[in-house]
Amino acid sequence: MAVTAVQAAAGTLPSSTVRFDECCSLLSSLPGPHLQGSFTAAIGSGLAPSEGPDSRWRLRWRERIGGYLERRPVRSPVSCSADRQWGAAVGESLYQSSLILPNAGTLTLAVPQVECLEVTGGHALEGRVRISGAKNSALAVLAGALCCEEPVVLRMVPDLHDIKRMKQVLESVGATVKRGHDGSDSCVLVDASELTSVEPCPDVVRKLRASFFVLGPLLARMGKAVVPLPGGCNIGARPIDLHTNGLRALGAEVERKHGKIYAYAKNGRRLVGGHVHMDFPSVGATETIIMGAVLADGDTTITNCAQEPEVRDLADFLNACGARIRFASNNTICIQGVKRLHSAEFTVIPDRIEAGTFLTAAAITRSTISMSPVYPTHLAAVISKLQAIGCRIGPDMELGPHSVKIECPPNLRSSEINTLPFPGFPTDMQPQLMALLTTCSGTSHITENVFESRMRHAEELQKLGAKIIVKGKEARVYGQDGGSSLYGVEVEATDLRAGAALVLAGLAAEGRTHIQGLHHVDRGYEQFDKKLRGLGAHIRRLPCTPVELQDVLV
Repeated sequence: MAVTAVQAAAGTLPSSTVRFDECCSLLSSLPGPHLQGSFTAAIGSGLAPSEGPDSRWRLRWRERIGGYLERRPVRSPVSCSADRQWGAAVGESLYQSSLILPNAGTLTLAVPQVECLEVTGGHALEGRVRISGAKNSALAVLAGALCCEEPVVLRMVPDLHDIKRMKQVLESVGATVKRGHDGSDSCVLVDASELTSVEPCPDVVRKLRASFFVLGPLLARMGKAVVPLPGGCNIGARPIDLHTNGLRALGAEVERKHGKIYAYAKNGRRLVGGHVHMDFPSVGATETIIMGAVLADGDTTITNCAQEPEVRDLADFLNACGARIRFASNNTICIQGVKRLHSAEFTVIPDRIEAGTFLTAAAITRSTISMSPVYPTHLAAVISKLQAIGCRIGPDMELGPHSVKIECPPNLRSSEINTLPFPGFPTDMQPQLMALLTTCSGTSHITENVFESRMRHAEELQKLGAKIIVKGKEARVYGQDGGSSLYGVEVEATDLRAGAALVLAGLAAEGRTHIQGLHHVDRGYEQFDKKLRGLGAHIRRLPCTPVELQDVLV
């Protein structure tokens, strides 16, 4: 029986079930401050709210997710939309959960099982691991498929949460996306021949930063686009100005209002070529401008652009579909606009960050492993840094040139790391290297130059026994002889790469480490725990006990 949130709140029914998002509406409809603000604050913090003069209720979480909520900072009363964002961080399935409201005054939130990782450290790795297709490349290529008037076949597309969300984004504008096209789980068919909308589903877009990539293709193909502001990992500000300014240089009218970007081609149908100089070599903005320019009238030049392999992979895909894109120099791209793009088959490059993470897993456990396919030139900065601290790295002759073998001696040295755009050291490998450096000798220094808030994992590593001092964008990491000694505790992944770093630290820690926030890791690593088990790691997924929320009348 369907009931409204207000009916349930009024107690007109002996027992009612409402969706979690309906519960948020329920909160705003209740009279008085005792539930309107205090309940939402309790949801955010996991603590009993402070009692005011009008308070009749005390709310408390009886939680069994191993302290997840208690570690969250206390929040003041927040909006329903913010609570929904928080709910997404706990797990997408929360939105399909039920809130039971019995007459007795007890609220039970029936949350589906949330998984965590248990890692037992102290075990060496050995063997070979297969690297999946690059997540960041696949996301851009999937968006780029919207430029094509004919179906395209994409290979080595990883099966990840982020990829599934991008699939939903494409389908929401009328494209058809099918995995397993030729019997392979990594093969995806995208047919965007008949687009039906210029505005992707806001609920999906807000959960995926890369969903913003559809702005360029929709604008180029349809002459207009309406894209909600995106979500993604909380690792600092990633402004969209570079995207929108680049499209303006191609003749677009762009405005931001009501949490959305509205973009139109001035002449009513097509963008026009132009010169775009980027203030910062942003990967996402470079890709947005490329996808906008391939169907523009005339030629486009992009200077100070990103040089990452994923950018070149997108260009290779679009060229396979009939685009005319060339890299004139290391930081200049020239694009000759064409009328239409046709069908093609394309294979996504291997994921250099996944490969780098497995290299670091071998180093932190002082192991020997091999991996393929890998393009060593995409990993030059990471390989160089690992070699500098004492690892031996080269091709595995049995696997061929697109492979890497790493051998790690017991004693590794400290290092200096400065993250930079490609070909510099990748910011997406900084958390993993921080974990590794806690097991080396000496004191290491890390400077994060790409994202201003990408040191949150240091606090979680400290819970494991690491000695790390963070000041702004810099971190001083003390090795084993400086006070770091890793031991298993419960920690929480705050973003994708932070989650990977905690898994690696767990491999080296004494005892068992339990890692919450596993959904972050699943966003960007395909079968991460399964691949590690294949190398000999003692790692398994465990269900966490659902949360119970009790509302006790004072």
